[in-house]
Amino acid sequence: RDKILRLAREFNIKVLDVFEINFSAKTKKSNAAITGWGDTRRIILADNLVNEFTPEEVEVVVAHEMAHYKLKHIWKLIAISAASTAISLYILNLAAQGIASALGMEAVFDIALFPALSLVFTIYGIITAPIQNAVSRKLENDADALALKMTRLKGSFISLMERLAKVNLSDKEPNALIEFLFYDHPSIAKRIESAKRFSA
Repeated sequence: RDKILRLAREFNIKVLDVFEINFSAKTKKSNAAITGWGDTRRIILADNLVNEFTPEEVEVVVAHEMAHYKLKHIWKLIAISAASTAISLYILNLAAQGIASALGMEAVFDIALFPALSLVFTIYGIITAPIQNAVSRKLENDADALALKMTRLKGSFISLMERLAKVNLSDKEPNALIEFLFYDHPSIAKRIESAKRFSA
């Protein structure tokens, strides 16, 4: 707790306190988070994380979450998601008008248009998901780098990644195409390699 509160001060993040949440009753996964606003902001640690990882590994996890907060990643992702949603609705509106006209339907809200619009929405998602995932992977890399800079715990970061891969049954080195299309985090192997190259 003392280490985490000291780290919060170094990040210049005001937090109420550090709390533990019961994850072990439902999952073996481990996680941490920063929640709340203003004076209610707090750090949440999964009991799995506290009980099964070293204090230094826990510090690295928390530093990563603090880096997301400090770099305003949540707000950036919300903005990207809002823009993507607005674009998708605009495209659906154009598609609805075009399809309705081509099929001789009276209105764009005709229920018979639903299968065609579902197909348009699915194609849009297939095209944009890899772009959003690429942005997310970049933000994760930035958070890793700041966490390493603030903690200087390169060895603990690497051991944490190795252990998380086992606990979460992750593919450490997935096929490059699979990673490009579906991963919103860099692969464990890439995160470890980045950490090895990191110099404080």
